[in-house]
Amino acid sequence: SRVTIDPSGSIIAVAASRDSTQGISSGALYIFSRCRDLVWKQVDKLYSPTHPQTGAMFGLVPVLTQDTLFVPSPKESILGQQEGALYVYSIAKPSMEPRCALVVSDFRILDRTPFTAGFQYTLEERHEAILSILHIGHHVQTLRYPVPPGCGFRRLNLSADLLDEFGKGLFVLQLDIVPVGKETPESVCRDDTYLLKVVGTRWQ
Repeated sequence: SRVTIDPSGSIIAVAASRDSTQGISSGALYIFSRCRDLVWKQVDKLYSPTHPQTGAMFGLVPVLTQDTLFVPSPKESILGQQEGALYVYSIAKPSMEPRCALVVSDFRILDRTPFTAGFQYTLEERHEAILSILHIGHHVQTLRYPVPPGCGFRRLNLSADLLDEFGKGLFVLQLDIVPVGKETPESVCRDDTYLLKVVGTRWQ
């Protein structure tokens, strides 16, 4: 099967040109959309919109752009000569509410040991992620990362020296997703979690 994905990474078209639901090898095309929980779900199954024919192989090599789907039906007979056909569909994408979720591999941080965090996101436009580490209400570190439009997951391998100047204690890891290019950007999505720095393997 031929698979094509749109530039934003939110829609996939899967060819099934030998699908025989409406005739032997009449063809079909499955459409999947990535939803807010980052799981792919089938949203449609397309057949030839005129008259599905045996052997037409509708959907053989689909092409998906930002807002248009091109679906060939190479052996479809409209004039009785298997001259083929090309169908063009406009894609109306649902609006995506900005969403984000911050995760860490372990909330406990050992002294001088790198740690891993990451965040899931769902965004319609390009944004910037601001990752802040706070201690007793004060910013300790601020890190910035570009975030492309669409849905995805960004893994962050954080340096061991980010908290070197501090002893054991409780920290807050805070994620803000903000628009790019604004003088005073406001967070469109925020999430946070706690980090517990320990010395050795347990409290001393």
